[in-house]
Amino acid sequence: MRFDLFKSDARDLDGLSGVFERDEDTAYFYLYDSRIPNDKKILGAINVSERLQNVSETEISIKLNADQTHVRLYSRDELIASFRLPETR
Repeated sequence: MRFDLFKSDARDLDGLSGVFERDEDTAYFYLYDSRIPNDKKILGAINVSERLQNVSETEISIKLNADQTHVRLYSRDELIASFRLPETR
């Protein structure tokens, strides 16, 4: 059975995003910059496959903190992974 899941949340100022992608074999949380050419958009990647094997789409959320300095991946409100976003200029 194939299961694909894709979720994201972007910072207002520059569009830097936390992106979660999962299929039946792997799951990754990416730091993604939509302003960069296609082959360099992913700025960081965290393999979260082992932590998120048996979760449904409704149990996954991606949230920016209030001052938009971190983007975080949660499962059932438990922090799974986090990226610190570069300062804006």
